[in-house]
Amino acid sequence: MKGHEMSWLEKINVFKQFILDRIFKPYWKVLKQYLANCNIHGVKYLVGAEYTIAEKIFWLIACIVSYWGCSVMIISVLEQYVTDPVAVTAETSYLNWKTPFPSLALCYQPKLKGREYATELVERDKQQENFWSKIFFIHSFGFTSAPSLITAEELLKIYETMIIPCPDIFASCSWNGKPFDCCKEFKSYKTGLGYCLGINSYHTKNPDESDLKFYVNRTIKYGTMIIDLVKNEARQRVLSMFIMNNLNLPLLTSSEERSLTSKTGINAEFTLRNIYNEKGVKGVPMKRRNCRFPFEVTENSLFPIYSSDSCALEVYINRMINLCGCVSFFYPAYPNARICNMTETECLFHKKETIISTNNLKKICYPDCEGTDIKLTSYPDFLDPDAPTNVFRIRLRLMSHPTVRYYRYVVMTELDLVVAVGSAMGLFMGASILSLCEIPYWLFIRRDRIS
Repeated sequence: MKGHEMSWLEKINVFKQFILDRIFKPYWKVLKQYLANCNIHGVKYLVGAEYTIAEKIFWLIACIVSYWGCSVMIISVLEQYVTDPVAVTAETSYLNWKTPFPSLALCYQPKLKGREYATELVERDKQQENFWSKIFFIHSFGFTSAPSLITAEELLKIYETMIIPCPDIFASCSWNGKPFDCCKEFKSYKTGLGYCLGINSYHTKNPDESDLKFYVNRTIKYGTMIIDLVKNEARQRVLSMFIMNNLNLPLLTSSEERSLTSKTGINAEFTLRNIYNEKGVKGVPMKRRNCRFPFEVTENSLFPIYSSDSCALEVYINRMINLCGCVSFFYPAYPNARICNMTETECLFHKKETIISTNNLKKICYPDCEGTDIKLTSYPDFLDPDAPTNVFRIRLRLMSHPTVRYYRYVVMTELDLVVAVGSAMGLFMGASILSLCEIPYWLFIRRDRIS
C-alpha cells in the first residue's frame, strides 16, 4: 500500500514548523536572553515571564516612542554635521589682527579699442613701429591687408614687443613713507590678460617672505602705498592697472570691477575686511566646508597656490584646448599644450563667450577659504601736487584700521557629534558604549545560559 502523500497545506505546515524549530526558536532564545540581561532601559519588561500582556504592551509602546525620539534627534544631529559643518560670523575684537594690504597688478594690454589702435599703428612712421605688431592688430580687428596665417612664435614675438622692462616703468615706490625697490617687489606672472607685474600677491611671492611687511595691525594702523610710474603716453596705453586681494588674479571676467583707470593719476581709498579661519576648519572635508585653502593645490596645477581665480583660469585654458586645440598666448599654458597661431586665435575669438562663460564654474571651483574683502573708492584723474611732473602717481590708501573681520568656525566637530549622539542614546534609551559590548557578550559568549 502506497504511503500517504502530503497535501500542499500539510507541506506548508511542516515547513513552517521546521522554520520555527530550527531557526526562529534558537535565535529567539538568544535574543530573549540579551533583552532580559542588557542594560538598555525598558526592554527587559518585553520578555520577562512575570509580566502580564498589558504590561508588555505598555512597555512596547514606551520603547517605540522613545526609540523614535532618539532616531529623530540623531538624524537631526547628523544632518547638521553633514550640511552645516562650518559657519561665518563677524568679529570685532580687532586688537591682535593682521590684515594684508591689497595687491596691485600692472598688465601689458592695449587700452585703446582694437580698430583705433590698429589705425594709429598704420598712421605712424613705418620705420619706428614693429611690422608684426601692425599685422597682428590689423588682422585681429578685421583689416583685410594682413596675411591669413601668422605662427604662434610670431604672435609671441609680437606680444613681447609690448613688454616694457621693469626699470623703465617705475620712477619710485614707497610704503608708509619708506622707499623700496619697485622691481624687487613687483614680480612678473602671466594671467588671462597676458603678462602682469604684481606686488603683494601670493601668486608671485609669499608676502611673509618680503623684506617689507605689507599689512596693517595694531601697531601699523594705516597703510599708504605710492607707486610712481614714468610718465609716457605710449606706455600708459599698454599698461592696465588692477587692485585686488592677495589671492585674486586679473581676469577678463572680473577686469572691470578691479580696474583702475585715469589719465593723470589714481587715488584709491579703501577699507578691508579679512576672512579668518579657526584651526579646526582645515580638518573639515572640502566638500562639506565648501571652500578651499591656498595650500590645497591640485596635481599638475599651473599655479603654486589655489584660488578661485586660478581655478577659473585653468578652466578657461582647458576649454580653449577642447574647442580649438591650443592656448592663447595671453594665457599660461601646460607644458604639453600648443600656443595658438593666428588662424587658431580666430577660433578663440569666435568662441570667446563659451570659453569665459561662468556657467558651471561654481560647481568646479570652490570659493576661497581665505582672502580680503575690499571696499574701494577710486578718484580718477587724480593729480597729486606733491608728485613730480614727469610721473604718473598711483596712491593706494587705507581709510581706517579694520574693525570687523569675518570668522569661519566649525559648528560641530567629530567630538561634538559623538557627544550629541551619545547624549541622545543615553537620554532616550539609557544606552552607552558598554551597551554595545553587551551585544556580542550575550549573543555569542554566554549562549550556554540559554534555557
